[in-house]
Amino acid sequence: MNVLIPVADGSEEMEVVIVVDIFRRAKWNVVIAGLGAGAIRASRGVRLVPDTAWAECHSGYLRYARDSRRLGRSDGAGEG
Repeated sequence: MNVLIPVADGSEEMEVVIVVDIFRRAKWNVVIAGLGAGAIRASRGVRLVPDTAWAECHSGYLRYARDSRRLGRSDGAGEG
């Protein structure tokens, strides 16, 4: 499974970190995408460094999710 998690300045640290941890423990491919350039400053001042920028990856993930739904797949494993 592939998961794209967008983060921006003001994101809740615990919400981001716990969700990422759970998915990665489940052996899912997780990409954290920052909505701005570089590190973000979360709600309590903690700096989080995204894997990539939203602009660099979101179109491929959205196409992947759309194709999976179109093909009737519930596991996210669409073609395209």
